[in-house]
Amino acid sequence: MIRRWELKIPDPLLRKELEETLHIHPVTAQLLLHRGVRSAEEARVFLSHDLGASPDPFLMKDMDKAVSRLRRAHKNGETVLVWGDYDVDGVTGTSLLVRTFRSLGFRTLYHIPNRLQDGYGLNTTFLTEARRQDVHVVISVDTGIAGHRAVDHLGRLGVDVILTDHHPPKKELPKAYAVINPLQEGCRYPFPHLSGVGVSYKLAAGITQALFPEKNEGVQEHLDLAAIGTLADVVPMIGENRIIVYHGLKRLERRKKPGLRRLLAMGRVRKNSLSPRDVIFTVSPRINASGRLGSAETALKLLLTDDDEEAEELARQLEEGNQTRRRIERQMLKEAFQKVDREVNFKNDRVIVLEDTKWHPGVVGIVASRILNRFYRPTVVIAVSGELGRGSARSIQGFPLPAVFDRCRKHLEEFGGHPFACGLTLRKKEIQPFRESLNRIASQILDGEDLVPILSVDMEIPLETLTLNLLEELLQLEPFGTGNPDPLFLSRRVAVKYLSQKEKECRVELRQEKGPVLLGSLPATLAKEMKPFLGEPLDFVYQPVIQTEGTGKGILLRVKDFSTSKPPASD
Repeated sequence: MIRRWELKIPDPLLRKELEETLHIHPVTAQLLLHRGVRSAEEARVFLSHDLGASPDPFLMKDMDKAVSRLRRAHKNGETVLVWGDYDVDGVTGTSLLVRTFRSLGFRTLYHIPNRLQDGYGLNTTFLTEARRQDVHVVISVDTGIAGHRAVDHLGRLGVDVILTDHHPPKKELPKAYAVINPLQEGCRYPFPHLSGVGVSYKLAAGITQALFPEKNEGVQEHLDLAAIGTLADVVPMIGENRIIVYHGLKRLERRKKPGLRRLLAMGRVRKNSLSPRDVIFTVSPRINASGRLGSAETALKLLLTDDDEEAEELARQLEEGNQTRRRIERQMLKEAFQKVDREVNFKNDRVIVLEDTKWHPGVVGIVASRILNRFYRPTVVIAVSGELGRGSARSIQGFPLPAVFDRCRKHLEEFGGHPFACGLTLRKKEIQPFRESLNRIASQILDGEDLVPILSVDMEIPLETLTLNLLEELLQLEPFGTGNPDPLFLSRRVAVKYLSQKEKECRVELRQEKGPVLLGSLPATLAKEMKPFLGEPLDFVYQPVIQTEGTGKGILLRVKDFSTSKPPASD
């Protein structure tokens, strides 16, 4: 795939100030600037990962009301129901609150809806039954910000609702007892980018701080859950999210919760030091598989259990579900690519919309992501059952899904999500008009250049700049993610020598006229594109990493892209 390289603009004066004040490498200083750090004090906070720097939960609008109502529920022995979403963010947030409330002595129930039977959000039928079980307070996790009907229904039943959510709210909020969402109007919480589990963590911290301040350390023990949900929901890895993930990974490394210990073992993650990739590619898919194929209750029970034998059995069930999900995904992806070949006219269609009656609604989001990654077009994948379609959409920069879907509202039953990922339901007869409407909007706001992916490069450096000392210093910038990406560098006029070729990866030696010979790895598909240009100098964009080789350490360059080099300018 052709990519545009976008080289970030350096700031030599501010870089030198950070370098000299903090005694750091100029490369580290420039990377901090690219991540929004503008002063030495901001840099110290960024590099410190100080949990004490997290804002007071009571800065959130309605936190005091929520805590006051929960204090009364605790005093009167009222039953609290925690209602979560069925994705990783919702499941981890639900387990975090249930664990916290139980440890504080609340009478606590929990529920996560079945994706296939109940759909998304608060379900009035189940909630009516919950009231018969003497539930007095319902707390939503990662959902509910658009649940007007359900909140009104609970109000008529005499149930108080505390909504915790992080999705962008509409102008009119549900008439809940309290709404805790850092994105709502009038909220003065200084960090608006929390995940759903992040908001749950702040509620857990608030109620503990108010009722049992001596147990504050106990809430921090659940940062492992907060880190998993935060990473899975792909929120910006900046500010408080970085702090949550950094300390959450440290907690996860202790493997104290039997369920998380078993999930890591199932994913064959045995190392002591864990990275975001370990969570994203081993823990999250196994939790998600349960909710994607129906009920997330198995995953929730796994995160709540303290019994090793129960954890073993539940983890085994999740692993079986994950394998089933992968088989379904492979088949759907094969069929989806065939549909793209047959049905999509890339000259006219800037949005890909695919539908099928055989597809599983729990896997459409994964398939949409894969298609977007292959073709770099906004993509909607819809599973049709009877006259109703349930879909998931993924998007690119410049095509914000909620705003676009709002313009197509007449074709949709409901929708919700984030600029780059949205869920939707619509009638089968509306799919073609919806497809036409999306492409009409795309033709107005996306041009040809928007459909070429950008590779954002931090800086151009000679290979000799890369040393183990520098790479170890760059580890202070972790954890990486959206908003704080893995550093990418550009080096020009590099000679290449092939070393080995595997099915999916190729190893090469990279060397400039001066400097060391460094080991590089690149996908086999990219290596195939490069072969015609061997023997001439090439420009490379890469991510440098520390590689352990036996008892020692070395530098590995993960090549992301290449281009032919322009001849050096003559004097």
